[in-house]
Amino acid sequence: MTDSSRPGWATSRRGFLQRVGAVGGAGAALSAMGALGLVPSSASAATPPFRAPRASDFGLTGRGAGRVAVVGAGVAGLTAAYELDKAGYDVTVLDARPRIGGRSLTVRGGDTLTDLKGVTQHARFAPGQYFNAGPAMLPQWSVSTDYCRELGVPLEVFSISNTNTFVFDPNGPGRPRFQTAQADAYGVVAELLAKVTDQGGLDRQLTAADKERLLGFLKAMGDLGDDLAYREDPRRRGFAVNPGGAGSPGTPLPRRGSLDRVFSEQLLRHWYLDANFDMASTLLQPVGGMDRIVEALAERIGRGRIRCGVEVTAITDGPRGIRLTYRGVASGVLDVDYCIVTTPPLVAARIAGLPAEVTALLGGFMAEFPGKIGLEYRSRWWEDDFAIYGGLTSYGADGSLWYPSYDHHRERGVMVAYFERAETTVQGLPPARRSAEAVHRNVRVHGPKARTELASSLSVMWGLEPFVEGGWQAADTQNNGAVNTPRFRPLTDPSGRVFFAGDWLSNMLGWQHGSMVSARQAVEKLHARVLAA
Repeated sequence: MTDSSRPGWATSRRGFLQRVGAVGGAGAALSAMGALGLVPSSASAATPPFRAPRASDFGLTGRGAGRVAVVGAGVAGLTAAYELDKAGYDVTVLDARPRIGGRSLTVRGGDTLTDLKGVTQHARFAPGQYFNAGPAMLPQWSVSTDYCRELGVPLEVFSISNTNTFVFDPNGPGRPRFQTAQADAYGVVAELLAKVTDQGGLDRQLTAADKERLLGFLKAMGDLGDDLAYREDPRRRGFAVNPGGAGSPGTPLPRRGSLDRVFSEQLLRHWYLDANFDMASTLLQPVGGMDRIVEALAERIGRGRIRCGVEVTAITDGPRGIRLTYRGVASGVLDVDYCIVTTPPLVAARIAGLPAEVTALLGGFMAEFPGKIGLEYRSRWWEDDFAIYGGLTSYGADGSLWYPSYDHHRERGVMVAYFERAETTVQGLPPARRSAEAVHRNVRVHGPKARTELASSLSVMWGLEPFVEGGWQAADTQNNGAVNTPRFRPLTDPSGRVFFAGDWLSNMLGWQHGSMVSARQAVEKLHARVLAA
């Protein structure tokens, strides 16, 4: 799913969609060293410039733009079709699913979803409420935001890291606010490092000037006193009763617990949600739902050029063109000059007629199976009772609870329960029991209103979504880097008339940005082939 449903992320981000976080202590140390100028900072790589095809490109060649079929009406497919349409190509988009968007799925009241097991759910969300079942956020640097500007899709802030949310360990006591847990961890780390430094433990690594700078930084970072002890100032940690008028200075929270509480595994999962460049604040979202992007693309392409409910079963690549065989709401063949396949690789591997080496590469991708459950509530009790506006509370090793970042102080709202490895928890359950598990988690964190105020729910298990069959599909377990190797050239630099695109062929797996830059790359290569033909 892209841009991300994934917070929980792996090293590639994968979003929640893989492990929410990094190691807090190491991260704090690296931050401190970076601030001291002792380690180099990494700059985010710029997206290579894209030269969109133009109708004028054909002026000196005497050629026409030709006909192109795009298989898949997800973000990659619609982006490719949109860019080709600008240059005058006759584009037809075919998608086996009944609606456009692929994993960019926004569910509203009245929608109906049927999974691979034949289980049907009817969304009963109130008017104006929606559930982004796939991508949830856009990095501000991404091509996705560029397309929103170009297409006129308005954006608003998506809050991922919120210090007022909870650090909840289902196997441990308490539920400190993230602000408190983070302040205690910074304070203890700073105190330990400051005392080691002051006692000469780093004299062989630091000059006297560096040592002085480090101690000054640690005092500020950890709120240390002159004795280098963590002071546990409530203005860092928060209050049990907030300060008020004269005579009401506020009631401090209980003092921090033992080190095993301070350095809890759950804090490590919650820490630094926005530390990596792909998740860095400020994150954004389209106003009114993530599907605003694909709907805007479809409008520009022309709805009449997009056929949903049509599964491509075979692609025959010949010296003069491509024949696609399809079935579904209609059956037949489509003859075109070129084709771009953007469906998930494990689904594309089932298309007959592709070269054996291509099919083998497609079939070698690995799917992961996150799930999301939209919980609509009759009141926004998380705002009223806990003063939480956006962000998330992590829950154990496999999930989190997301608070909506829009429509604050309105009557209703949709929270999201995210399951990173849904196949091991809720994917095999019927929808009602999935909802019950999500509500159970919510009640454990927030109390009974998480049950009594529930109005409706709907779950999307991406491993069970027809013609998607996974939240994302990776070439390897290390940032999808294998797609940069010569072994994948049959997909990234095909010799025939069939091209491929998707986040699975990018270095931003699971993000709409990855889908879009991969689509642009395929469009550039197809266009160059047409001009040179």
